[in-house]
Amino acid sequence: MHYPDLSEYSYNLPFGLPGVINVGWLSRSHEFSVGSVSQEAILELEKSVVSRRANQTRGFHICELCDAVKPVRLISASGDERLLGSAELWFPSLGGGPVYVAPDLIAHYVRVHGYAPPDEFIAAVLAARTATKWNPDEERRMRVHAAFVHSADSMQRGGKTPPLGG
Repeated sequence: MHYPDLSEYSYNLPFGLPGVINVGWLSRSHEFSVGSVSQEAILELEKSVVSRRANQTRGFHICELCDAVKPVRLISASGDERLLGSAELWFPSLGGGPVYVAPDLIAHYVRVHGYAPPDEFIAAVLAARTATKWNPDEERRMRVHAAFVHSADSMQRGGKTPPLGG
């Protein structure tokens, strides 16, 4: 599934979530940025596959860029092994800005395919090491719930659902 980098997050939702931004939702049929990413950021992404998972699904999305027929395996520097393609990674940004959401396959995309995520995403990944009390799954539940409550309230008033930010 492809979403452009820095677009509003709406995976499996009827509307976007304000303040939640897509990064790394790559597809073979869309171009993506290629470049170098620091080893420090790559290792942090790989650690995040374990610690920042949210929206876990029951199936797997395979890497379209590899022509793979099986889920991608990630073995981190610490020896943890994970199958990728079944969850998202959520990262708070610095200073209360947007939350960045990437498929867990982003760790593979960066290491194997040379994908270069936006700089502000990399900054959030590196800064997240100190956000120990921030729970990605709880953040997602809270934001999705608030969006649906907003939508239901608007519909009860008989109007169209206005954008959540307005």
